[in-house]
Amino acid sequence: MRLYRKGIRHGEHRAARVCPVIELPRRTCARLPPYRGQIIWVQAPSVPTLETILLVEDEPAIRQLIATVLVREGYRVIEARNGREALDLFDESVDLLLTDMRLPHISGQQVINELKERRRTLKVLSISGYALNAPTRPREAFLAKPFSQAELLKQIRLVLDGAPGE
Repeated sequence: MRLYRKGIRHGEHRAARVCPVIELPRRTCARLPPYRGQIIWVQAPSVPTLETILLVEDEPAIRQLIATVLVREGYRVIEARNGREALDLFDESVDLLLTDMRLPHISGQQVINELKERRRTLKVLSISGYALNAPTRPREAFLAKPFSQAELLKQIRLVLDGAPGE
C-alpha cells in the first residue's frame, strides 16, 4: 500500500489530502461486467437436520409459510393439501407428521390413525385453530393456532427428540 497526494481546488485555496492506494498485481485483477439482475439472498440453515416432515395443511398460505420456515431450518418438507394426498405421499423417509386437524375429505385424526397403522413409531405433531380438535390420544403433541415460528420449531424439536411414537 502506498499513499499519494491529490490536490483539490477549494474556492481560491488549494488543499491536499492523502489517499491510500492498494496495488494488486495485474494478473489477479479481473473486470466483471455489471450485474443488472435481481440480487437474491439465500439464508442457509444453521445445521441441516436431514429429517423429513410430511406437512398436511389445506390453507395454501399457511402451508407455504410453515414449509418455508421448516426448509430454512434444514428440514426436508413434503407438502400435502389434504388427508388423501397425505396418505398417498407418505413413505418410510418421513420422520414427523405435521398435520392440521380440520381437513377436507379426511380429518387430521383419520390421517394420524391411518399412518400410525402403517408405522407405529411415526412421530406426530397436530395443529389446529380450534381447541376442540385436539388429538384424541393423550400422548400426542398438539400446537394451537396461532403460533410463532419459535414455538413451532421448539415443539417439532421436542417431538423429534422424544421417544419413538410419542
